[in-house]
Amino acid sequence: MDEMVHTLINQKSRLSSQKIHIQQDLADINAKIERLKSALGELEKEISNLQDKAKPILSFEIDGSKWKGEKKGKFEEAYDVYKKSINNYLKKAENKKEQLSEEIKHEESKRSMYQDSLSAIIAQISNVSSLIETAKNKK
Repeated sequence: MDEMVHTLINQKSRLSSQKIHIQQDLADINAKIERLKSALGELEKEISNLQDKAKPILSFEIDGSKWKGEKKGKFEEAYDVYKKSINNYLKKAENKKEQLSEEIKHEESKRSMYQDSLSAIIAQISNVSSLIETAKNKK
């Protein structure tokens, strides 16, 4: 086998190895996207449940006829702290939801880049294979 064919075969081998690595990376990225989407779905359910449970708490009205004076003031203070705590928790959950959505977008963009790379390598492998066949047929 002449030197050119040998060089082309080595090139095809390197490209095939790169193809395998990219396919493995794509599989990892796809799995990560699925995990992130699953986590996002679960978080969205939890946020919805929390909002449903928080509505009556956050809209609670203090009956002025039952609470008066110092007890009313202490209760209002404690209740305000409780409402702030619930709202802070909801904000943190919403922020995490946004973070997961952004991470999904990032991974999908990364997947697209890897898919483009894979397509390019497949095309290169095809070209090199054609060159190998042409070189072998010239003998």
